[in-house]
Amino acid sequence: MKNLSLGVLLAPYRLDYYNYISEHMNCDIYFQLRGFDGQLFSTEELEKKCTFTPKYLKITRLMGDRQLVWGLRKLIKENKPEFIMVPEFSFLAMQVILIKKLFGYKYKIISQCDDSYAMLIGKGFSRFHAWSRKLCMPFMDNLILLDSRAQNWYQQHYHKGIFMPLLTDDNTACINDDVRAKAEQYKRHYKLDGVKTLLFVGRLVDVKNLSSLLKACSLLSFKYKLIIVGEGLLRDCLENEAKELNVNVEFVGRKNGVDLTAWYCCADVFVLPSILEAFGAVTNEALLCGCNCVISKLAGSACLIEEGINGFLADPNSVEDIAKQIGKACRLSVDSARTSKMSITFADAIKSMEEEVNRQVLRVFH
Repeated sequence: MKNLSLGVLLAPYRLDYYNYISEHMNCDIYFQLRGFDGQLFSTEELEKKCTFTPKYLKITRLMGDRQLVWGLRKLIKENKPEFIMVPEFSFLAMQVILIKKLFGYKYKIISQCDDSYAMLIGKGFSRFHAWSRKLCMPFMDNLILLDSRAQNWYQQHYHKGIFMPLLTDDNTACINDDVRAKAEQYKRHYKLDGVKTLLFVGRLVDVKNLSSLLKACSLLSFKYKLIIVGEGLLRDCLENEAKELNVNVEFVGRKNGVDLTAWYCCADVFVLPSILEAFGAVTNEALLCGCNCVISKLAGSACLIEEGINGFLADPNSVEDIAKQIGKACRLSVDSARTSKMSITFADAIKSMEEEVNRQVLRVFH
């Protein structure tokens, strides 16, 4: 007997999560896609870091990005799962529900749901997502949610919801000598000593709200340098805007691995000003490297911020508020050892999730 986790694709920010549920929750893990055009990571390299063998479903594209999975009933019949984890309220989730009802299976169904609280109260969903949620929720035994505020919303409306944010295992997120050496190299090259170093990491696209970040930086009254890590269609426009505003900024392109971690270790404050962000795994990455953070109130990862302790929340629609919160975050301490500022560890969060699945879904009590 094997439980099943059915996902869209193997992504870096879910690697530790999948490794854990494979080992500790008796899951075989299947994906609909092995990759997609333009992805910013290597699936082959990621698969090497898996402690399980990723498996891939046979799919047929229906319309747009909607996909039908073939051989699903056979897979379920062979594995006899206690539970199946499904992606949100997708066609695949509907297939799992339909097979259960048609053939009288007893397995439990758990949605792995990326809804943020801001999306829920702002109705920031496609029509399909809103419709499919209404259709699927009566048949879901529970949901795993990234945002603790979204968990509270689902508990209030459906009496369901288990919290598990997108976290990296603290034991694998080590700051080694290579990272420290690269960070020192950055500090010398970009003349970061004596200035507050602000950092953004992500795609240079509209929803990241970088124009507002540049405007906010133009209001700062202290010495700073903004580092923007990432690429995107808006790079040229943002560089031109930065010149017009006389913002002290460096666009350093996309970075991975040691090169990216070193930037986190250089930063005094990490800023994520997005107007739409289901979670924002970069917040966890920044906190693990000892950064104080200014995070959009609309980002799911706002739930990781303890205001005045590891950062502040900002209204992404107010340039003045973004600037104000950056100023406040710059007054918080940053130690040279870059001690993690996460208030919860991966180990504690994932263990709590496992216990809640046992208690709420499988009705196993210890």
